[in-house]
Amino acid sequence: MAISSGCQGPAVGGPCTYDEMDFTATPTGYTETGVLFLNPHGVEIDIQKNRFETVPEAGEEVTLQVMKITSGSCTPEIYTVVDDSAG
Repeated sequence: MAISSGCQGPAVGGPCTYDEMDFTATPTGYTETGVLFLNPHGVEIDIQKNRFETVPEAGEEVTLQVMKITSGSCTPEIYTVVDDSAG
């Protein structure tokens, strides 16, 4: 399991609560260090390649989880790789 966010790390900022949602995504592109996906709202996210057991190829489905903050002042969204086996 891996965590990725805009801050590239665990939640910071004190006690916070999150709503969690799993979603299936396929890579939309690659950078030197990351894999690009669209989140459920159509916004591009970049998850570091080292967060995957095996970097997904174009067209492969990956299950990701987004934890979206509901209270507190922690990291607003945290992405976790739930399942990166070929889909």
